[in-house]
Amino acid sequence: MDQNEKRYWPFEVLPPERQTELHRQEIQFLERAYRAGRNPYMCGVEDFGATAGSRGGIIVFRGRSHWEVLLGTAEQVLWSAHVNDFERAADAVLLWLDGIGGAKIIEQLNGHLVQAAGNDILMTEYTPALP
Repeated sequence: MDQNEKRYWPFEVLPPERQTELHRQEIQFLERAYRAGRNPYMCGVEDFGATAGSRGGIIVFRGRSHWEVLLGTAEQVLWSAHVNDFERAADAVLLWLDGIGGAKIIEQLNGHLVQAAGNDILMTEYTPALP
């Protein structure tokens, strides 16, 4: 399987006795998104995302309790934030897919934002490209 190939939920996971707390959180994200009528997926081994209509969000593992949340559309990333909690990252994606604005989501992440290595930016709002 290609590392960039998306595996859409539901798919087979580790048996409960072999799951870590992080595995359980990842599965919970997939299940919550699926129950809400979204299209959740896993990409590679540690990245997760979901789509709903024209919106999409991705949770990218950046190492040692650090995830980057990317929120946007199929055409472009509109918001990016680095967080220290997978569940908060999952909540951010699900809120985005529910139609909540990026500024409100970033506000909800307050206290969980972290700096990316070599970067002092906690979150980024991308300006959409003009035609």
